[in-house]
Amino acid sequence: MADGEGGAGVHERLRRLLELQAQDRQVDQLAEKLGDLEAGSELAVLASESDRAARRVEEKKSELQAARFEARRHEKEADGLAAERRALEARLYSGEVKNLKEMEQMEKKAQALRAEAGDLEEKALAAMERAEALVAEIAAAEREAGAARERVAEAEKHAQAAISTGQEALAAARVRRDGLAAGVDPHLLETYEFLRAKKGGLAIVEVRGGACGACRVSLPVILANRIRRGEEACRCENCGRILCWTGA
Repeated sequence: MADGEGGAGVHERLRRLLELQAQDRQVDQLAEKLGDLEAGSELAVLASESDRAARRVEEKKSELQAARFEARRHEKEADGLAAERRALEARLYSGEVKNLKEMEQMEKKAQALRAEAGDLEEKALAAMERAEALVAEIAAAEREAGAARERVAEAEKHAQAAISTGQEALAAARVRRDGLAAGVDPHLLETYEFLRAKKGGLAIVEVRGGACGACRVSLPVILANRIRRGEEACRCENCGRILCWTGA
């Protein structure tokens, strides 16, 4: 890749190309950052947390409904058994029953009904206590869900502001990039663009210690001298990148 100009002319053109590459890197970084902001990965995490908090509230409410239903069911069953026991005892003590064996059986059944009703009342009480605890848990879960929604709203506001700022910064960086590209020889720019696409964004590198600044392969002395004197724009014989002498 020869260059008609010598010395300072070649060095200056390659220096401009280095500046362009640095600006291209800035454009890439800004574009990547803007892409991340627009993808909203951080916002998505907060939104997911908010959704989980809202689901916890609904789950607690469902548990509360079930606990209250269970308490009412046990109370109703206990009331039914108590009524049955009272009716049985009323008949037992009315004098209507004369048979001693039948009376003993009725007494045993009344005792069993009393014990079963007592068990149901304990279950009802446990369910009511669980319901009371759930009321407190729901209040706490609702506070957390509210805080999570506020975090999402705040993040959305900041994200929109950051996206707007990022768009402006990227647009300005691209304008600077176009200005720098306009000052580069078209043929050299075409080679640069080709290499930049093929070499991970690194098309031109400085010569350091007599070696390519990218692949670190030592340059032949004759090639290094031509680059140092600015006789022409040269490329690394190993990796193909454009080489620039900066005095290192």
